[in-house]
Amino acid sequence: MLKRLFCALLLSPFLCFSFVGVAFAQGDHYRFVMVSHIGSNDPNMNWLTTSIKTFEEKYPDAKAEYLSTNEYSLQNFITILNQAIATHPDGIAIPILNSEALQPILDKAVKDGIPVVAFNISDPRPQEQRIHYLTYVGGDEYLTGLKLGQYVIEQVNAGKVPKPTKILCANHDATHQGLKARSRGMTEAMKKIGVPVDELIIGADPAKARSVMQSYLSTHKDVNYIFCLGTLSVPWAYSVADEMGLKPKLSDKGLTIVGVDDSPNSLEGIK
Repeated sequence: MLKRLFCALLLSPFLCFSFVGVAFAQGDHYRFVMVSHIGSNDPNMNWLTTSIKTFEEKYPDAKAEYLSTNEYSLQNFITILNQAIATHPDGIAIPILNSEALQPILDKAVKDGIPVVAFNISDPRPQEQRIHYLTYVGGDEYLTGLKLGQYVIEQVNAGKVPKPTKILCANHDATHQGLKARSRGMTEAMKKIGVPVDELIIGADPAKARSVMQSYLSTHKDVNYIFCLGTLSVPWAYSVADEMGLKPKLSDKGLTIVGVDDSPNSLEGIK
């Protein structure tokens, strides 16, 4: 019964709500904790909030406590995870942001009898090496980058977008292995047409990220594509390209921005 309910929770991998430190009534049958890097200031948070409401209506005997921080860092993430484990929940759901850093913590939690499910980001290593979670719910981020790169090539061949000369992958989190996997996928796709790809760590602070991208683009004139590895950086890249006169508004020439995730934030530049 426990495993059935726990897996039901994770069938929608982002069933979450940003209420930190909430204590549930003693009569609740199960309490699951979702530890996440997505805080209330993230563009993805709205559909997380909606999902947790739907989940709790469907499974009234289970509660999902969502833990995150708006000041994300890997160390903050680990701190929150340790706090969650200390409350001895009936299960933990977590994105595997960094396999090496999280393995000793999560393997100990599993050994102590707390079921763990990975969501959003998996441990990409072979099963005998990876973290001992029950299962993974989510996509393959390497394939995200690969398929997106292949789509770019299709659009180029159809004459709808310019051919890339060089692509900048704008990475806002150097410790996030899912973002790095997206970058590797795009790099692999571009090898087929001989296009080089650079990964640039821009950080999650908007002003700093814009400054880093502007500095890079001013010395790399051959870059005509930016792949934003997360939705939050799309408007930053667009504003930088626009201010530098790189013509991101034109679909048939100028600088092309490629993004991940549909949200009001990522669609801002398109509008």
